[in-house]
Amino acid sequence: MKKSALLSLVLAVCLVVSACSGTPAANSPTPGVTGGAVLTPAPEGSAPPAETAPAETTPAPEEPSSIDPTPEVEAMLPIMDSLLLCMSENSLTYDPASPAFVYDALYYAVVLYGNMHPLGALDGGAFRLPLPGGQEFATALFAAYTDLDLAYLAEHPELGVSYDESTEELVFLMSDRSSTESRMEACHELSDGSGLYEVTVGLYSTDDGSLSARARFVLGENPYLSGMTDPMFPYAVVSAEML
Repeated sequence: MKKSALLSLVLAVCLVVSACSGTPAANSPTPGVTGGAVLTPAPEGSAPPAETAPAETTPAPEEPSSIDPTPEVEAMLPIMDSLLLCMSENSLTYDPASPAFVYDALYYAVVLYGNMHPLGALDGGAFRLPLPGGQEFATALFAAYTDLDLAYLAEHPELGVSYDESTEELVFLMSDRSSTESRMEACHELSDGSGLYEVTVGLYSTDDGSLSARARFVLGENPYLSGMTDPMFPYAVVSAEML
């Protein structure tokens, strides 16, 4: 009687242990996985999400393409260099209507490049150029040129330019150039059919190559060209501005 009761107790314990050691439930956590995002697979037959199209951007306006300067434009570099130096060193604005500016610019051009003219000559510390030679430089410096105001020179000796009536020559007191050189950086022919050229010129130090000033020029037809023999400058400056 006691033995049968003991056997019944052992049998009951074994049944309990067997029930507790069964297969783990389906929703039991998997050993070794600790958190993380849960990826839910898409239902079969569903379309993949559409790709977002990149936002449309408005293209920047095209700049006029730079061209190699023609020999005629290159021949104008001495004139542009003279104006750039004149304006940058004296904080001046291009002004064909101002006799003072006209002679300031003419002074730079002739002192720097007067030796290009076959009739120019050094005379001690001065450079002498027959009046027609000075007028030729002036027509290239200013498309709006009409004539040189010789009476203005007599009233303003500080300009460094005088007129010798006995020889009909302009006389320029010589001076030294700063350690600079001008370089043509860009040249564009305007697209309006005017035949004008827009040219950018930079003024650079010959000591360290640094940029000291820059100006934009517009070159156009020289209306006095037909009256010259072997002209030096095929164009005239229509406008000039410091950048």
